[in-house]
Amino acid sequence: MINYSNYNLFQMIFAWEGSTTKATYVEVLVASFMCVLANLIIKINDGQTDFFKLWWWSKEGHVLSLFPLAFLVVFRTGMAHNRYFEGRGHVGKMVHATRELARGLSTYVKGDDPGTQRNRADCARLVKAYTVALRLSLRKIEDTTEGKEELKQYLTETEYEKIKAVKKNFVLIILQWLGDSVGVFKSQLLFDRAIDFMENDVSTMMEAWMGMHKLATTPMPFPFVQMLYSLLYGWAFTLGFPMAEEYGWKGLIVVILVSYALFSINAIGKELEDPFGEETNDLDLPFFEKAANTACKIMLPKMLEPSQKEPPGGGAMNGHAVKAVVQTTSANPLTASPTSPGATSPGGTDVQAVLTDPDLGARVKSEVASANEINDLTPELRSVFKQYFNRYDLNGNGILDTNKELTQLVTNLAFALKLGNGLSQLLEAVDAQGENLHWDTSQFVAWFLKQAKSVPL
Repeated sequence: MINYSNYNLFQMIFAWEGSTTKATYVEVLVASFMCVLANLIIKINDGQTDFFKLWWWSKEGHVLSLFPLAFLVVFRTGMAHNRYFEGRGHVGKMVHATRELARGLSTYVKGDDPGTQRNRADCARLVKAYTVALRLSLRKIEDTTEGKEELKQYLTETEYEKIKAVKKNFVLIILQWLGDSVGVFKSQLLFDRAIDFMENDVSTMMEAWMGMHKLATTPMPFPFVQMLYSLLYGWAFTLGFPMAEEYGWKGLIVVILVSYALFSINAIGKELEDPFGEETNDLDLPFFEKAANTACKIMLPKMLEPSQKEPPGGGAMNGHAVKAVVQTTSANPLTASPTSPGATSPGGTDVQAVLTDPDLGARVKSEVASANEINDLTPELRSVFKQYFNRYDLNGNGILDTNKELTQLVTNLAFALKLGNGLSQLLEAVDAQGENLHWDTSQFVAWFLKQAKSVPL
């Protein structure tokens, strides 16, 4: 992104880097060549111009066809301008949300003991992973080896394996982990509603990414662009013939100026449509990424290294399955992390043992295929569903009544039950459900089983 505030008039007009001239000079040269060719034909034919009497090549034809062309070019540029500044708004929202989250974790959470500081540092790590994954997503390189290796620096081995399983939309998974990490502080807050403020910041980070992702993945409609390019290239490359007939060699100046103007205006629209790439005039994503993470550096402890979260080869501190020390001291097992060591269901089932069973994937596949409601499941899987339901019943009323609760519950269950490959499809079903929710555990399980039958296991 070019900062031209210190440019003088000469530098502004004749700049090459970032200018439309760099993108359009070939088209302008072709249009100019056609004018030169027309003049040569006229000269060879001793000034006869009957060859140019076709309507399209006539001066009147070009004047009439300029109106729809000008409309398409200007409309595209206006839409691109709007997309560019909409993208800038989403980027600003992302930076604001991460700064507010860092401030909340520093201000609203009580305690500076090592455990609390470690959990704050883990949130800083996940914010960094979020900003990196966001950039990779917008530039469409998240599923490349290079992109995964860059993101891997900020993830534990367990997290990285889950990321590889979903293949795209890594931001979604990382924000789910970040939400879990924020939830660890629920019993350490200055006031109860502070958790709502911080959860809202995580939600805003999701909203910002989705807004940017929409712009990065939704181009201008093809029929519009097809018509624009057909008219633009057809009009500009034949303009030289009526100009040669009307003005002779002087028409070359007109062709250069007019074709340069039209191709340049179109080039502006083309470049601004996706403001998140790596072109000179695109938004500087690394700059905003740094701005977001600087807030964490200022207000939170130094970012936790993945090896501090999970030693190489795994271990007792597996990813976000293990919650902080604060949460494991809870007397009520239903408020503990669903996969924390020793977590048991009310009936005494060791959920951790169920979820670490090497044959879990095969068991889930078999039971999902045959079960339609919670009573059709084995007691072990029934306990898993109940524990996860209680964990993500965020308002504790025993009812799943918001889309946010459903999203977090489905995301965590999908990974826990080895259904990560079908997560995108499950979340589409969540979106389709909307806010029309008032489910108890049995109703949720029946819905989940129905959706899971149609996803790849």
